[in-house]
Amino acid sequence: MLRIYETDCAALAPYWDEALALLPPERRQRVQLCRDRAAGLGIAAGGLLLRAVLGVRTDGRLLKGPCGKPHIPGGPEFNLSHGGTLAVLAVSDRAVGVDCEEARRGASEALLRRVLTPEEWEEDSPAAIPFSRLWTRKEAVMKACGLGLGLAPASYCVLDDLVQAEGQTWRLHTLELRGHFVSCAAEAAEAPELLHLPPEALLAP
Repeated sequence: MLRIYETDCAALAPYWDEALALLPPERRQRVQLCRDRAAGLGIAAGGLLLRAVLGVRTDGRLLKGPCGKPHIPGGPEFNLSHGGTLAVLAVSDRAVGVDCEEARRGASEALLRRVLTPEEWEEDSPAAIPFSRLWTRKEAVMKACGLGLGLAPASYCVLDDLVQAEGQTWRLHTLELRGHFVSCAAEAAEAPELLHLPPEALLAP
């Protein structure tokens, strides 16, 4: 089982007060301390996805691994990401990581040389593979491994859909959704099922 739940963060803007009221205290505080409204909507949307899909209604429901990857004791594997106007939640019965970024996101040459392998660097050009597509694939692997940036992004290549990292094989899936790239790295072999949740579903009691 591999599913990606997605929502439009901007669509939550008219329901700001209702959304805040439904969030666990810790996430609500993160949203309220966020100076950028778009970023705050992304954090709120992520919390509402966790609530709607996995029943996370309190801060104590989530625990964090040594490198900060959240998990639910006895629950399914999951991973959360938000970027631009999109928030996504990947859920699986095996280890999974997910990342989303605006497709138009670029990068400096210095950053490209630091995070890409030589093969990816040669491929990365406006006529080839956008940086944001490569980066979501790398981030998905880092998150699936549970290491985040503790896994050097230039230490593995994401041009193919099967990636070796930390002694494991990860299957990569990437899609374009409303001007964003969404990439998922999973131990599961099947392609993810994509499910859209509108504000009405996220704000249900």
